[in-house]
Amino acid sequence: MNYKIAFTGPESTGKTTLSELVSETYNGIYIQEFAREYLEKTKGLYQEEYLVHIAEGQFNSISQSKNNTNQLIVSDTDLTVLMVWSLYKYKRIHPRIQQLFELEQFDFIFLCDTDVPWEYDPLREHPNERNEILDLFKRILKENNRNYILLSGSIEDRLEKIKTLLKEKIK
Repeated sequence: MNYKIAFTGPESTGKTTLSELVSETYNGIYIQEFAREYLEKTKGLYQEEYLVHIAEGQFNSISQSKNNTNQLIVSDTDLTVLMVWSLYKYKRIHPRIQQLFELEQFDFIFLCDTDVPWEYDPLREHPNERNEILDLFKRILKENNRNYILLSGSIEDRLEKIKTLLKEKIK
């Protein structure tokens, strides 16, 4: 099979919940978000160059997981997150993040909509700007011809949409 999917989108939109559920449902290989572990060590503080380290860590986690497997690979995030975050926070995309983004390959990307309630987390920022940030995600995904679908509605609705799509792709 070796089918790779990723979840992307603004903070607190269900990426982790959905990626864990899909990984469990399909006995897939789950790749957690590298940024969370990294930012827990820095207590949520970061500078622009930290985003490069996070991008490299996420890229390496995904690359290492695809070796010699026939399982579904499910990534909690992708490098679109770091493209968006660089652009939103620093008004530019670091060339290394751009390079890794261009090398990253998923068969499909699920973009999580902002229509679920914000849940506080000390590592999250900008609860009131999620729609503006979602527009950046859409723009970057479209401009780079990424194969994605917007997931809206409840977690259950989203999961059903994912199952329908995966049923067609995974035999």
